[in-house]
Amino acid sequence: MENEYFSLICAYREKFDEGPPTWELTQEEAMQKMKEALKTGEKMKGFDMSKLPPDTLL
Repeated sequence: MENEYFSLICAYREKFDEGPPTWELTQEEAMQKMKEALKTGEKMKGFDMSKLPPDTLL
């Protein structure tokens, strides 16, 4: 599964020219969402920045 995970990340980066937003996702959830994005051609939705505390440094 580890190799498939990294293969999906590479495929996602190749297609969308950016890494997939996998924060707060389990590896299984991330893989499912990357597969769906690659299938549909639509980027994954990113992390909801409103969940961060106001004093978070980015």
